[in-house]
Amino acid sequence: VTAAALGNTVTTITGGRDGMFLTIIAVGTNVLTITDDSSGTADTINISAAFASTANDTLTLVHNGTSWFEVSRALN
Repeated sequence: VTAAALGNTVTTITGGRDGMFLTIIAVGTNVLTITDDSSGTADTINISAAFASTANDTLTLVHNGTSWFEVSRALN
């Protein structure tokens, strides 16, 4: 994912299916921020803390049929 010059904030991710994994790889130097939402409502992202990327950082998520949950992250 390449963030815009002023950065981007992601609060939901649509299109997930139960058991689906998604790995987000940050490209470039612009900041991509993914917010934590533990409400469990549709398409929300439940992570340990907000993810603010730098180049080559990764965040892996898994979908439970309703929302996304963090599996791992790497700050590269």
